[in-house]
Amino acid sequence: MAVNSIEKAGIIGFGFAGELHAQVLRESISPENIHIYDLSSAKLEEAKKIGHTTYYDLEQFLSTKPDIIITAVPPSENPNLIDAIANANSTKAILIEKPIALDADSAWQIEETLSRAGIFSMAGLTGHYHPEFKAARQLIGEGVLGSVRSVIEQIHQGGPDFPPHYVSFEYGGAIKELGIHTIDHLHFLLDRNDWEVSIVRGARSF
Repeated sequence: MAVNSIEKAGIIGFGFAGELHAQVLRESISPENIHIYDLSSAKLEEAKKIGHTTYYDLEQFLSTKPDIIITAVPPSENPNLIDAIANANSTKAILIEKPIALDADSAWQIEETLSRAGIFSMAGLTGHYHPEFKAARQLIGEGVLGSVRSVIEQIHQGGPDFPPHYVSFEYGGAIKELGIHTIDHLHFLLDRNDWEVSIVRGARSF
């Protein structure tokens, strides 16, 4: 579903990621047609000042039946949220901010719920549209770099503006929150999804 075909969007969670999604949506949708659900009155006040329609009650939010819903909340909350969205028959498309869950069982539960409800879905991950990713994929596909069998990556905790809660327990810590980008990159670059983390060493804060 292209952004320009969306008339009404819903965002659950108006934190760091939720605000970014709203910013992009405002390029194509009027602010009042971007509905925000959050349990923080301060965040709802911020959204209201921009012109968004806000909700403190999830049932009322879902009753508006947006064309797409974006969940931008800690992954621990996603299984119950996805159940509520599916049961309310509230949308046909959903974008789930990464990581979608804290463990594989919860991720499979989400996948089954969405499939059963016939809801199109995707995880919000990273920017494969960048030229360097496309160039690297082409070089690897042509065999210029040989066969990639393993990758060593240093996962950091971002700069001074990086939200500290992203590396908290409720987000799964640095490996699940940030390391998932590495798995996503490998999937895109090599068209394989069988990568796994084998060794984790010496985590530290910066």
